[in-house]
Amino acid sequence: ERLFLLACSPVYEPRLALPAEATRGQLGLPQTGAIYFCPHRPAKYHPKFDAYLREILCRDSTGHVVLLVGKDPHVANRLKERIRRNLGPRAASRVIFLPQQSVDSYYRHLSVATAVLNSPVYAGEITSIDGFLYGVPSVAQTGELLVQRYTTAYYESMEMEGFAQNDRPGYVDEAVRLGTDGDYRRQISHLIVERSER
Repeated sequence: ERLFLLACSPVYEPRLALPAEATRGQLGLPQTGAIYFCPHRPAKYHPKFDAYLREILCRDSTGHVVLLVGKDPHVANRLKERIRRNLGPRAASRVIFLPQQSVDSYYRHLSVATAVLNSPVYAGEITSIDGFLYGVPSVAQTGELLVQRYTTAYYESMEMEGFAQNDRPGYVDEAVRLGTDGDYRRQISHLIVERSER
């Protein structure tokens, strides 16, 4: 086989007009604390991800994880049971489960997120691009596989090398810092908005 190295992503995503933002109150979300948004298909929530979520919520005592569970009630219930079992009652009490959202509702939830959390085994491609529209940082763990490297490549294109983490401790540290250090989060958000055209 011959390997072709591409200078940029072969996927083109046109820049959307910024969809209308919402308030947490309008969406029924907690008014205070970080909102760690996980807007992925349930298949991306590898069981390994549960330990990351548990540690983030244990270190950020006021934060909440908002997790989409899809439209299949059987899959949703299995995922909820697993999350509750693996996170424990205290941390699981701050996980908000949402069914599949309309496109408009998805963007409204994204607009109030503190950070997007990507599964460590499957980085968000379109999700990261969507979040960057609002300056929402995307926390990711890079890896050897293509599906683990989309967000890494976007940060490199924006000259934000090192922002995608190499391991669980780095991932959790980055998420918690974004969730608890407002000045740092605003600085990263500003860089993303400034450079996202790339």
